[in-house]
Amino acid sequence: MLLGLVLVGIPFLITALLALFFGDSDRGETFLDFLSKWLFVVFPRTFRNSTVLCCGARGPEYVDSTYHYLFKTNNPLVQIFYMGVVLGGYLSFVLYAQPLLPNVFLSSVHAYAGFVIVTACLTVFLMASASDPGIVTPLNVEEKVRAYSYDGVVFQEGSWCKTCKTAKPARSKHCSLCEVCVSRFDHHCIWIANCVGEGNHHLFLTFLLLHTFLCVYGTFVLLQTLRAILVEERLFEATFQDASTGIEYKASWGIVFSYLMVNYGAVMFLFILCSVMAVALVAFTGWHLYLASMNVTTNESYKFKWARMDIADEGGDPSVVRNVYRGDTLSNFVEVFCKRRAAPLPPPESVSLSRKEGTVQGNGMNGVEDKEERPQWEFKKGAGGTVNAKGKKKSADPVNDEGDLGGGNVRKRNPAEESGKEINGETTGGKGNDHAASITER
Repeated sequence: MLLGLVLVGIPFLITALLALFFGDSDRGETFLDFLSKWLFVVFPRTFRNSTVLCCGARGPEYVDSTYHYLFKTNNPLVQIFYMGVVLGGYLSFVLYAQPLLPNVFLSSVHAYAGFVIVTACLTVFLMASASDPGIVTPLNVEEKVRAYSYDGVVFQEGSWCKTCKTAKPARSKHCSLCEVCVSRFDHHCIWIANCVGEGNHHLFLTFLLLHTFLCVYGTFVLLQTLRAILVEERLFEATFQDASTGIEYKASWGIVFSYLMVNYGAVMFLFILCSVMAVALVAFTGWHLYLASMNVTTNESYKFKWARMDIADEGGDPSVVRNVYRGDTLSNFVEVFCKRRAAPLPPPESVSLSRKEGTVQGNGMNGVEDKEERPQWEFKKGAGGTVNAKGKKKSADPVNDEGDLGGGNVRKRNPAEESGKEINGETTGGKGNDHAASITER
């Protein structure tokens, strides 16, 4: 019975973790997408509605309030759980597995290597939890805007965050849990109760690599320890007797497994835990290393995909959505692990990023604008020195708020109006002046 539960439970847990990390419950059509929707949308909704039967009309309210605290606030519960798993797991190793070292397969070095690895994991965990992910503030917003150009599709110049009351740099996003805008936002990590962005992406990857190594190494040490038990006690040559019936049985994998669970239960539990987490972490870490090698964040990977789907649904060419920030693999990793330098300061006559009476004006910096990085627009020269650009693609950034930049304005899309976008860029007179852009979504 126990063996059956383990054999069924481990694959299910691994599949559920893959669905959590890689499934798209909103728009996907793959098996992982379907499983993600069923596990994390359909089942919770059904459970919520069923609480009426046992708790009355207030049952769903209790579920909603609990859900809000667990998933809509930046609470420390997962951090506490993490500390319990790591410290409790290591303590169990010291009490039950370390006395079995050294053995016929492992030297005494492995009895103490775990302490070094666990200490490194906890150190990076604390550093990542307390780190600045790259919060955008009125004091540094100009530097953040200069760091990356706007691609004109997913990241629109002139975007404004009404909550933080700052311009939104390209590749940034407002985190509703932390209530801040984060430069080169990747995602909010519940394990460190912190956003992952430009300022701490390297710490997050180091955190993943160390814990992946910890679980893989722990799986290896515990497996070798169990092998040593099999060899030293010659379990496959033994005869086992049923305590209740007195019937003797020759050794088999099922009988040996039951023997190990009874006599070395803690070691077996640690081995199963480490092996399951190793599989999940290898997949998760590999995915994030792949994203880093492509210079794309988790947030951008979804935005690019959704933008292509929206454009394809409208009969457009989805190839216009491309990652303009991607370089070669080495430079991409350098950018993730080393802070990106901001672009040089533009002329002092350029537009500022501080808002005054509904406009953005003053003497600051405008985002870098590169027409070659925006192939989706067709530029035509109009009368009076005005450059008109018309395109059909809507912004894929759902967080764009109302705002304006450089004397222009941005208003939210009106569903009653037809889809599309019109950009009028009027070149100001005088040498060294930037564009004053007017962006209207309709």
